[in-house]
Amino acid sequence: MKTTVNLQDLLSYSMLPIYIAAGVIVLLVLCLVIIHIVRRPKKTRDNNIFVPRSIAAIKKKYLSRLAKLMESVESNSIEIRIAYQKLSKIIRMFIYEATGIKVQNYTLAEIREQNMTVLAELVEEYYPPEFAKMSVGNIVESLAKTKKVIEEWN
Repeated sequence: MKTTVNLQDLLSYSMLPIYIAAGVIVLLVLCLVIIHIVRRPKKTRDNNIFVPRSIAAIKKKYLSRLAKLMESVESNSIEIRIAYQKLSKIIRMFIYEATGIKVQNYTLAEIREQNMTVLAELVEEYYPPEFAKMSVGNIVESLAKTKKVIEEWN
């Protein structure tokens, strides 16, 4: 009894079902990736979301910083230019925390555009000693004006 088996060539069958299955798998993975990206919470550019706090607490915080700066000025342990820079930062950060407006990034012209005349006047007073070749200014008087603005802020 003679039996013969005829084997088919390795690639004699159609490759189309394999291509279709591979394409379906790739499409499923791609859809899952897209769904994951779309549903992922968006990262905000600014993670420091403004949360209003008690104005009394904000005033207390910045009056304390002014007092420390005043101590440094009175003990002559700080240069006038540095003192004015710190003073500018204190009032700008106070306004930011009190209003949520990022005035710490604003120029004097941009502050004026916001109709913040009190802040504009203070920053204008700080500019000459802060940026001049020779820093000359009455830092004690500027500190007093800044303190008054913070104390009277509503």
